[in-house]
Amino acid sequence: MKRLSISLVALLAALPAFAQTTDNEEIILDDIVVSPNRTALALNRTGSTVTVIDEAALDRAGDQSVATILSRIPGVQVTRQGPAGTQAKLRIRGATPRYTAVYIDGVRVDDPTGIATEFDFATLRTSDISRIEVLRGSQSALYGGSAIAGVVNITTKRPEAPGFTQSLAVEAGSYGTVEGSYSLGYSDDRWSAALTVSVYESEGFSAYDTLPRTPGLEDDGLSSQRLSFSTSYKVNDVLTVGLNGFVAESSADYDDFGADAANVTDGSERSLSAFATWDLGATQHELRLSGYSVDRDLVEPLGSGGFFYGDRQAISYQGTTEISSAFTLVYGADATRDSVRTSAQPGGQDTQVNGVFAQGIWSPTGDIDVSATLRFDENSRYGSFTSGRIAAAWQAAEGLTLRGAVARGFRAPSLYEQFGDTRFGIAANPNLTPERSNSYEIGVDYEWAGGASVSATLFKLDTENEIGFGASYINVAGISKRKGIELETRLPVFGTAELGLAYSYTDARQPSGARIARVPRHLLTLSLDGELADRVTGSLAIRHVADRPADGFPSRPMPDFTVVDAKIGYALSDTAELSLRVDNLFDEDYQEIADYGTSGRAIYVGISAKF
Repeated sequence: MKRLSISLVALLAALPAFAQTTDNEEIILDDIVVSPNRTALALNRTGSTVTVIDEAALDRAGDQSVATILSRIPGVQVTRQGPAGTQAKLRIRGATPRYTAVYIDGVRVDDPTGIATEFDFATLRTSDISRIEVLRGSQSALYGGSAIAGVVNITTKRPEAPGFTQSLAVEAGSYGTVEGSYSLGYSDDRWSAALTVSVYESEGFSAYDTLPRTPGLEDDGLSSQRLSFSTSYKVNDVLTVGLNGFVAESSADYDDFGADAANVTDGSERSLSAFATWDLGATQHELRLSGYSVDRDLVEPLGSGGFFYGDRQAISYQGTTEISSAFTLVYGADATRDSVRTSAQPGGQDTQVNGVFAQGIWSPTGDIDVSATLRFDENSRYGSFTSGRIAAAWQAAEGLTLRGAVARGFRAPSLYEQFGDTRFGIAANPNLTPERSNSYEIGVDYEWAGGASVSATLFKLDTENEIGFGASYINVAGISKRKGIELETRLPVFGTAELGLAYSYTDARQPSGARIARVPRHLLTLSLDGELADRVTGSLAIRHVADRPADGFPSRPMPDFTVVDAKIGYALSDTAELSLRVDNLFDEDYQEIADYGTSGRAIYVGISAKF
């Protein structure tokens, strides 16, 4: 895992297709891979804070849960309601999960049926993923209203070499877990195609639990299957067309809050996206059509249960024009329609958002870069909103970058918050008003010639009219405030390994001054990964969480915890590896959310091959 600063222009140029690396040629800029229809600045000429996790880092990371890997990034916290398959929600810089936009291969996959349309990482594994980019800081001007806190951009696997390539991985271990995946890729001068099929089966452990753990509770298991694909065809030197998508099915057990129960969620997700790009030299164009749907059935023998179906259709256009060597213009438009049907609203509800945006990137000197972005959105239920962002970077000295950004964003209420299911004890409220935000950050990055680096970022996020709940969903009067610092350092050791430290301090307050629930003040991760000896690779991650606000009903203190995960791999040949990993090495007894269980010490053995 590497902390990298990516230029705003590269990120915005990726808006419709994001990490679409399906084209035959790529530009590699200091570990940043950008498709040839993008416009990029050097890494140290940025106003954004981005963490990039490539496929090699995913392989070394040990855990195949995307949620676990993301929780090791500074400023990022994931809370889970039990084993794989139960809800796993992500917070960036102390902001609630609904403030993070999630994309897979250019398609926004935030759940339109969710309470706040936040993405659930419950079943997402790394088996078909080649790259994850996490943008920290407000990105509404780039990506719309759901990106007040940041963006998670996921790219599925692509062919690794010309001709046919294949990979196979199988792992089994604790909790009756078996996981397997197979990937096939092909590329030549014109075609690029990839396909991954994966399965995951686990008996799990009880989602509900006490602290300390209570033995003998009912296990909550998960059965999931996933197929993802991507393809592109280079028609000529100007035009490239492509198609990508995925299908995922799952059946997961879960428990009620504070009680063991035999509940089941049967769910499916489907995504399909078609794109075309035109490279005319100084100007590039891209058009994308996409669809995403989620279908969930909740079976609760002693509860309400019900069905939830959501559909999202979108079209987007983006252009990038190099006006001069010092100025680049990025511009575009998009339209998104969300439709939702539930057991409480069988007739359905829908909303549409149309947006236009423009960004100018100006480099007046070789040491200074300034970008300014303006976006206008029209919401069919809430009218128009304008969001903006200004960022700057200064190369103050060799290896030293000073940077900063200011942004304004918004988020409209979800369809569930407006028309949701009152059977769950909270009434919907069609009279809600949009949430608004202002964010600020300043940072410094320094990199030594030998590869060691250090980064520090001060951040502040203020949100107004936040949506909360009591008897119904309501806008909370006043301003919620989040501020803190992120520190990260990477240090090469032993010539073939890297030692890392990621720390964040977050002070998150409601308008009343009370702490925001489930946001710890301190998050610390120490990591070591790389080649330990001939044919031997390893990784070690130590995650410490401290000073959490009280949680649960009745409310009670949440103790600090430290979890250690480890993995060791042995190369059987140039193409095959045997691995052993241990989650929660020292069997820490802890909870991320009050009354929800976590894994004890768990051991897994796997074998993987590429050919």
